Amino acid sequence: MDGTCHKKFDYVLTYFAAYGNGEYIRMALVLSKANWKDVAIKDEWFKFKEQTPHGYIPVLSINGSEWMDGTTALVRLVCQRHGLYS
Repeated sequence: MDGTCHKKFDYVLTYFAAYGNGEYIRMALVLSKANWKDVAIKDEWFKFKEQTPHGYIPVLSINGSEWMDGTTALVRLVCQRHGLYS
């Protein structure tokens, strides 16, 4: 156990354990100094895909809300919420 299982995160980003579209969102979360968790999808992608809003990732949950997707929109949302985008 890594000690984070009981910690509350404001953002939970779910994407593959690789660079790609999820990296833009990761960078926005790091720059904004947000409280976030990175969940890496590995072998379970086909099972997980059915649970996503439109069948693709990255997806972001904010304060335990339903998942949202759309890389550019999520980067913009994170930056707006933290004063990095006007």
